[in-house]
Amino acid sequence: MPQIDETAELMRPLRTNIHLKKALGQHFLRDRDAAARIARYLPKDRLAVEIGPGDGALTQELFLHGNKVLAIEVDAEMIPLLKKRFHRQKDTFQLIVADALRINWAALAEEHEPYALVGNLPYNIASQIIIRVLDAVRNSPNPFLSEMVVTVQKEVAERLTAKAGNKSYGGLTILTKYHAEAEYLFTIPAENFFPKPQVDGGVIRLKFHKPSEFPPVDYPTFRRIVRGCFAQRRKILSNSLRVVNDLPEGWKDLPFDWSRRPEQIELAEFVSLTNQLIKLGLPISHASGESLSESNADANM
Repeated sequence: MPQIDETAELMRPLRTNIHLKKALGQHFLRDRDAAARIARYLPKDRLAVEIGPGDGALTQELFLHGNKVLAIEVDAEMIPLLKKRFHRQKDTFQLIVADALRINWAALAEEHEPYALVGNLPYNIASQIIIRVLDAVRNSPNPFLSEMVVTVQKEVAERLTAKAGNKSYGGLTILTKYHAEAEYLFTIPAENFFPKPQVDGGVIRLKFHKPSEFPPVDYPTFRRIVRGCFAQRRKILSNSLRVVNDLPEGWKDLPFDWSRRPEQIELAEFVSLTNQLIKLGLPISHASGESLSESNADANM
């Protein structure tokens, strides 16, 4: 078992000279059992890339689980605390000061090794981080990321893992299912974080598809169809789809049940619909690069 500094107690209070930054969405996990459960969902033989280690509560459980850890922390004030706390893990702990929204996830694997992602994501940008990761997985010719086990706002966790017909099911659900198998693991009550957030957290696991397993469809066009439909999710499909520009003539003659709402349509059906519309003459969408604005648009579906 990895050697852990015995003086570093997981549940110790935060140091008084550490200033928590609301803009960074800092809510530190104070439930050791929950941290240990998260760690156990990761394979021991994989490098664990942790997003936002904070004061190291989850980091410690990852070491106890047997993982090497590469931590990504945007708050420079937390760096000395983390280095001191894990000074005995010199061979198994690395620390990067960076913004998770701007990390090149594929390049990270080239610099280190294939990995699994883990962390308690800042609630205010959790969806955007996940979309950036999905884009990186899709655009990389080589598999570099096996899975992702993260805590997000419970409502977002339910959206990411919802089934068709559920009120939480939406465009974000479909884009997630395109890239990965999504599973809701467990809930962490708000009182198990410090400072206490206004909502509970939900822990999810995404197990990513290999490039050969992605549904066969032009992705930018598929995404445009999904975005258009869920812009008016309460309307039936024959009405919600009208917001998509350049719909080909005769689209309503396609063998599709247009009386259903977007939230009732499965991933495979959206893929089929996109391919049929392209075959009928819908112009292919040109990828505009995976910008932060694109990520925000996808995250808000």
